[in-house]
Amino acid sequence: MKQITLHVYQSIDGCPVSSDKYFDAAVDASGFVLIDEETYLRIYLNHLGWPLTAKETLVVTDGCIDLTEKERVRFVTGDAAAELRGIKADGEGTVTAYGAETGALLLDNGLADEIVVITVPVLVGGGE
Repeated sequence: MKQITLHVYQSIDGCPVSSDKYFDAAVDASGFVLIDEETYLRIYLNHLGWPLTAKETLVVTDGCIDLTEKERVRFVTGDAAAELRGIKADGEGTVTAYGAETGALLLDNGLADEIVVITVPVLVGGGE
């Protein structure tokens, strides 16, 4: 059974922050990346393209916002919890998850096997 690890990042003042090298290493070691629509758009716009070309990315969304037609990105638009249960049951490996809506989906349905919470020492408008 695949293991799903949810990565949660927060700054000291409570504002959301982006992931770091630890998350990048987790992505490199996993078989899939699982994100929500907002995270997908933020990653795409911040990189002016899709940087996760070596991994399949699953995007949980209510609609189809495909900006990455030629990349390994698949959109989960139906019953996301059922599809994730199927992915978990299908063989061995790991899934790295990121994003607030993804986290809520995983936690509400008992699908997260591990939660990694990192508090980043950054204040909005300031440095470390």
